[in-house]
Amino acid sequence: MGRQQDLESVWMEAVGLNPEGQKRRMFRMAHAIQNEWRATAQTDGRMKSTLAAYKSAIQIRDVSENSCTVELPGPAVSDAAPNVSMIARMLEFGMGPGGIGTQGPYDVRDFLLKGAKSRAVPFKYSTAMIKELGKLKNGGPGAKNTHDAAKELARTQVSSSGSWSGEKLSAGFTRISSNPNSRVKHKTDKLAGLRKMVGKDGQTSRYISFRTASKNQPKGKWQHRGIVARRLTRKVIAKLPQLWSTVA
Repeated sequence: MGRQQDLESVWMEAVGLNPEGQKRRMFRMAHAIQNEWRATAQTDGRMKSTLAAYKSAIQIRDVSENSCTVELPGPAVSDAAPNVSMIARMLEFGMGPGGIGTQGPYDVRDFLLKGAKSRAVPFKYSTAMIKELGKLKNGGPGAKNTHDAAKELARTQVSSSGSWSGEKLSAGFTRISSNPNSRVKHKTDKLAGLRKMVGKDGQTSRYISFRTASKNQPKGKWQHRGIVARRLTRKVIAKLPQLWSTVA
């Protein structure tokens, strides 16, 4: 009897039916789901700047002998990068007037203010964005000179009370645009008030401008068209039998 059990154990291990083999198979399935989900986001997600955040949020939660769980957002992302987690959820489930899970136009202030009368909202700008905006003003300084002006700004200091001080970029480096969702024209251009923020290492820099959102501003100033739900999980679920056949 013992000899038969030994042979049976050897055979099950050889064909991957022992507990360790089953778990390895489920690990392969989990990675296949994760890779397929990320590939689907790449081809069908209709994402640009948000694609990297969405893909990074697709994480393997756990694997057992008989099951695996792949989540969006995964627990590591939710804990370490809540902003990435929120972006991923907005893209998957949609964002509208009722929050994540709804769709349609909404006033951003409903979520920004949360009972407060006003709030300073930061907008981050990369070097590429500053150069691109510098090209837009007819007869303006151009991309290189606009970026040079930003680089020459004195670093912004933050006091212990949280107030800001330091040099800001003047208006006129790019054209004044309108909210693309409501067509309400902005009062100043996007680069006006741009600040140079220097990292703790004293080397890395980033650029930020602040705009005030308040209840007293006209309707449409902070209007957003809403985020359409991608629902990519449905496409991945439809491919599960095919994925399983590749790892079973």
